Amino acid sequence: MSQPAESLSSYHPGGHHPVHLGDTFHDGKYTILHKLGYGAYATVWLARDHSREPPQCVALKCTVARPVSQESNEIKILDYLQGLLCPTSPPNPSTSSPPGSEKVLGLLDHFIISGPNGVHDVLVLEIVGPSPNELREGNSDGELFVWLHAREISKQVAMGLTYLHECEIVHGDLHPNNIAFAIPELVLMPGAELLDFLGKPLISESEIPDGQEETTKDALSHPRYRVAPTSFKDYMIKVIRRDPSKLPWAVKIIDFGGAFFTRKVPNENHAPLSFRAPELVFNTLSGGTVERDWAGPMIDVWALGCFIYEIVTQDSLITTYMDDSSEVNWICGQYIKKVGALPERWQPFWSPEDGKVPKTKSLKRYLKSPYLETYRELTGDDMDDLHNLLRKLLGLDPTRRAEVSNILQHRWLKDKPTISPAALRRWKDDNDSG
Repeated sequence: MSQPAESLSSYHPGGHHPVHLGDTFHDGKYTILHKLGYGAYATVWLARDHSREPPQCVALKCTVARPVSQESNEIKILDYLQGLLCPTSPPNPSTSSPPGSEKVLGLLDHFIISGPNGVHDVLVLEIVGPSPNELREGNSDGELFVWLHAREISKQVAMGLTYLHECEIVHGDLHPNNIAFAIPELVLMPGAELLDFLGKPLISESEIPDGQEETTKDALSHPRYRVAPTSFKDYMIKVIRRDPSKLPWAVKIIDFGGAFFTRKVPNENHAPLSFRAPELVFNTLSGGTVERDWAGPMIDVWALGCFIYEIVTQDSLITTYMDDSSEVNWICGQYIKKVGALPERWQPFWSPEDGKVPKTKSLKRYLKSPYLETYRELTGDDMDDLHNLLRKLLGLDPTRRAEVSNILQHRWLKDKPTISPAALRRWKDDNDSG
């Protein structure tokens, strides 16, 4: 198998539901064609929706089993948003979708299934492709494409966040892997043609580890085989190579498992430490003494600043290695070094391990690094406007951050890059020869 599949140990009562190619769901409405991905909390499958004319391709997200009485938070959020777009009252032809709503992944349907491992929510979602990070990983064409369109991608993410915040929803887990390209041209592609393009699904038999015996219960809980996930990356790279200066796809904000309504504050946040807002970190360090009202839109604003920094520099603003609490001391030092001094109310709850508080270096210094010279040549971006934008988004004190709606007209987001044909040729020559 060229790509890994989820571990067989994730199939157990309370875990994943065993899904096979050709399975049908919801009274035959959906047929499984291929796998799109998997994670700790769900597997995602490419399926054909036979209820539409012509039939369309959709993504089925099958979550791990849950208690019967417990509703999915993600469904609550997406269902609420879908209700705002498609209310039960008769539609008004003169109205259009709110700005930014198209930058949020749409929930097309949802239902519940019962299986050997329990009760599972199934979300029927729009098909999306890879994230910007996945697109550029190990591919110079993808890297070039993301660089050339960093501003437009960032603006679209900001538009989606603005819409969510206007709906009193906080995403809570914004990072590069929760941004994905929408590929609408694949939705109506006939199933056989799409499978020809994606390639035959790679499967592996569900082998029991050596020294273990499979019980009858295990046999029911486990799939007969596992499927390696496919990707639309090759398709996108093929299109990009024709003209990398064009952006034929929009991006969408995905994965609302950590989202919440501002009127219903969660007890915790599971965003990666490298994108977790500093008020969350200091709320934990202080045992809840400071930043008790951390759960608001400003945690998304911080994450947006980190996202924009990363999509341009191709490096993390806040670097982590283990993504656990052991790195908090190291992270606080990076806050000071890259962004600025800690707010006075936080200072009693942190001290450097070596007793030396790091000196703050200008964020602009990182944006002027020699590594980014190629980006500046390609796009004509002198980085001053970007630095100004990031300063508005990355205030350590959440009360000093700009609301997302207030930065949509910022010059860096509004201005289009001036792509240099000469720099583009040099890039291609250098990478083709490599």
